[in-house]
Amino acid sequence: MTSQTDDQRMDALKVQKTGFIPMYPDHDSVRNEAQRQKDQGFPPCHCEICEPEECEILVRNLHLFTSSNFEEGLKDPRSLDPDADYSPAGMKAAEKSGTIVNKRKKVNQSRETEDIDFLDLIHELTQVFSDHFGSIYKDQAPFPPSVLFGEIHLNKIIDHIESINTEEDLSEVIGGDALLGSIKHLLKTILDWKSDFCGEQHYKRIKEEKQISDLNNQITIERLEKQDADRKMKQLENSSDQKKKADEKARKSQEKIDERRRKHEQAESKRHKRAQDDIEKEKVKFRNQRMMQWLREGVQENDREAKELEYQRSLERANEISHLSRSENLETV
Repeated sequence: MTSQTDDQRMDALKVQKTGFIPMYPDHDSVRNEAQRQKDQGFPPCHCEICEPEECEILVRNLHLFTSSNFEEGLKDPRSLDPDADYSPAGMKAAEKSGTIVNKRKKVNQSRETEDIDFLDLIHELTQVFSDHFGSIYKDQAPFPPSVLFGEIHLNKIIDHIESINTEEDLSEVIGGDALLGSIKHLLKTILDWKSDFCGEQHYKRIKEEKQISDLNNQITIERLEKQDADRKMKQLENSSDQKKKADEKARKSQEKIDERRRKHEQAESKRHKRAQDDIEKEKVKFRNQRMMQWLREGVQENDREAKELEYQRSLERANEISHLSRSENLETV
């Protein structure tokens, strides 16, 4: 067979009776076809045969693709990781050493979500994304909203909640805008949470925990100082005067440790009590808000109580799901 028609060329990816289809770049027919396409003004071909090096780099960097860099990554795979060594030796070394891995930050997918602050935030974020999902797909989506925005994304947001202040911050944390426009709605919910009672209490607890951590560090330093004093005391056993001084220093160090420990226990007890009080106040506050909203909507008293009961049950189910997921992850490990 000496030539192929245009229709036969269109079928080149399928084995058939038209004849042998060469699929390697050094074949005369492949070179002739490439030249023919170039002469007729075809756009450049980016297949594995025409650009083997670019395709190899593309495969190497597949794990770096996001919804925001997809088009640019297809055009220039090197832009996904500009600092990498793309020379033949570098590519071979990376493949041999197993360094071609996902460079995204790892997150704890079994994060504790028992804190009422984060439970409310998770509930709001899930509802906001579900509403946005429904406004776009209506009832025609072949999958639920959790496929695009689920537990992994929620845990990432909680892990980086202090650093999320802009759409760019949120996009980097969850890997891009999973559904057009969702970043904007999710960010508004997060910022509202930060400025509300829950967020303020969250940051207040962080500050208190830092103070307790600093106190623990101070206790550790003083304990080490006491150990050092004890060691030096043993070296001075032959000198009664020096031994008395060491005993006195050790006694004072112990008194300091006891005093620090007492303050630590008091601070921890107060913090725990404040946290419990805040949670109870918060529950009452949000319950009153929900009741007022339902009252404005004309919901009858019996129906309001029923809706409140259903809401509390939904929180309990969320807790059960969180515990179940955490248990499954521990069993897997």
